[in-house]
Amino acid sequence: MGKKRKLRKSLHKREIDDTPALVICVGKSCAPREVSRQLAEQTRAYATASGAACAWQ
Repeated sequence: MGKKRKLRKSLHKREIDDTPALVICVGKSCAPREVSRQLAEQTRAYATASGAACAWQ
């Protein structure tokens, strides 16, 4: 199964497929793991500080 199809299936299963989403890859092939995890943490902190409704998976 392709990566996009797998992601869509996962979003649909969680019933958030019609909700705007930001997907940050934390895998080794996207960017160094430390960089992608730092981006995810900074994004989480920003969303929390701004009061945005977020679901972390």
